[in-house]
Amino acid sequence: MDIGVLNSVIDITSQRDMDSLENSLIATLVEMAPISQLSLVKNNPVTGEVTDLICLKVESHSASGDYTVSEITSQKKINELDGNDKNIASTITRKKDGTMEIIVPVVFSEVLQRKIIVESQEDISGYLSLIQSFVKIYENYLFILNESDHDQLTGLLNRRAFDRKVKSLVQDKKLYSPYSRASVTYSQKDKHRSYWLVVIDIDHFKKVNDKYGHLYGDEVLLKFSQLMGEYFSNTELLFRYGGEEFILILEGNDRGLIYDQIEGFRYFIESTAFPLVGQITVSIGYEEVKPRDYPPIKLELADKALYYVKNHGRNQVCNYAQLVAEGKLSTPHFHDGVDLF
Repeated sequence: MDIGVLNSVIDITSQRDMDSLENSLIATLVEMAPISQLSLVKNNPVTGEVTDLICLKVESHSASGDYTVSEITSQKKINELDGNDKNIASTITRKKDGTMEIIVPVVFSEVLQRKIIVESQEDISGYLSLIQSFVKIYENYLFILNESDHDQLTGLLNRRAFDRKVKSLVQDKKLYSPYSRASVTYSQKDKHRSYWLVVIDIDHFKKVNDKYGHLYGDEVLLKFSQLMGEYFSNTELLFRYGGEEFILILEGNDRGLIYDQIEGFRYFIESTAFPLVGQITVSIGYEEVKPRDYPPIKLELADKALYYVKNHGRNQVCNYAQLVAEGKLSTPHFHDGVDLF
């Protein structure tokens, strides 16, 4: 076996989180084949619709053997791929402009989960088996990591996954990862994005368990998580943090729009009838997070906003900074010298 191929296998199988696994696969394919463009498409397993897309342009620097990988993801590209295509077989075609395209699906239990789309100006038909093999390795490890990163009851991401995602956020990395290894560099465009930690607590959940039993309590948690995924269908960053507490991470610089999204979800839950239990309401606190912020502090601030809501009637949405500006909460004092990872 070629030593480069063997090292790539070792690199992929050494990864312990999904983002790093994706990075390793992308870097491997870029190094192994003359690729001009590579896309990783995440699909809704039910509808086949595109839920997330990473599209990368690859430029080779033949003199040094290095590559520059720049992101060219766009809404137009998403629309082009969003054809509800549930095909689970690999395809190889030559497009009208002469570009050769290989599409390799990633499948769990015969259901399409992702697609790897490789494009090249050269004839890469001879690389099909190699690409399929590496995607299969990725698929197998993705299944294992998917199990360890998700809450068994709700299917949402768990606390372990949250800690890793929010760490990436404050280290000024894009949450859906920078693609780099020794010979690959990544050009990141928008370094001024804002994120929002949103902490959600189901009101009076203990009464549900006490009155109807834990089995029905679990049904409420499952139904709630499904509604959360339905409402925030444009993000994968939904977490069950523990018990009846959930977290989501939103991206956006428009404070008003962020509030509207969160308030809309609160009303959505309030307006939905839960089997046997009837109406459920939620209390929500949230706070902005920027690169180089310290996650535990920001999470604590979002929690303070949440507990303000719980102590002032519940079934509301409050932003910590806004509560401070209105004099309803005081600004905490934290010790200096905190080690940021």
